[in-house]
Amino acid sequence: RGSATLAPPAPGPAAQPIPPMGEASGFSKAPATTLGDPARFAAPSIPAGDSYRAVAAALRQSYDADAARREAVPKAAWKLRERALFADTFFAEAASRAAQPRSIDATVDDHQDEQPPPRVLEVGAGAGWDSAYFRDRGAEVVCTDLSDGMVALALEKGLDARCVDLLRLDGLGKAAFDAVYALNCLLHVPRRDLGRVLAQLRGVVRPGGLVYCGNYGAPRGAQTWEGIKLDDWATPPRFFSFLDDATRCAVVKPFFDVEDFAAFDVADDRGDDEAVRTNKRTRRFQRLILRRPL
Repeated sequence: RGSATLAPPAPGPAAQPIPPMGEASGFSKAPATTLGDPARFAAPSIPAGDSYRAVAAALRQSYDADAARREAVPKAAWKLRERALFADTFFAEAASRAAQPRSIDATVDDHQDEQPPPRVLEVGAGAGWDSAYFRDRGAEVVCTDLSDGMVALALEKGLDARCVDLLRLDGLGKAAFDAVYALNCLLHVPRRDLGRVLAQLRGVVRPGGLVYCGNYGAPRGAQTWEGIKLDDWATPPRFFSFLDDATRCAVVKPFFDVEDFAAFDVADDRGDDEAVRTNKRTRRFQRLILRRPL
């Protein structure tokens, strides 16, 4: 088990393919992406000490209004690869744990020695497609979202879906999950509240458990910025916090060990893999695989 070695990103002529998990990948050599210009963002009016709550109401409205469209839009190929990579990782670890010899109390029923399936929590689960994938591969899944409309769609898939925001995850149980999957949801958390959310994630995953934290970030070479995206297609416009690579890695270290870090260009929601190859309609994506220390 290693930790990511951070170094200044180097320029390069073309976007790199999505790197595999399992080793610290460092910074990619992808060119600057098209996402973001500070002039396109407006600082929201956020009461001190209540940052996330101040933006969550508008986020809920945006995702409630967009739930039906998101249900119908196929997932980008790179997102499918990311969830498969993480699922392969936590299922392999679950199989390894199951293979470990266990002491058996003669008074205990033999069936109680069977290893239960891995318990997975997805936060910011949207309509529940990724949670359904984990479930269909054999995991026991709980998924959460702050949007009632999204949760309703997840419930229709037979999922254990709950309307819970990122600061109330402790109600799901202490150290209750083997793995947590968080794709493009922490980017809606104001920087000054991010530690509180990470503490919630740490609290629900068991010691030694894995957390996938993937988010769009600031373009390569750009600094962190956050605010309400003025030209957002959603209504009302959403709040985003785009962290630079070094900040993204630094904020998690008080809570988790970094197993793997990679940053690379991906197609945006209206692009595809060809867009990445031609450096059009792309965003910089930051993947962190984290482990709660024992």
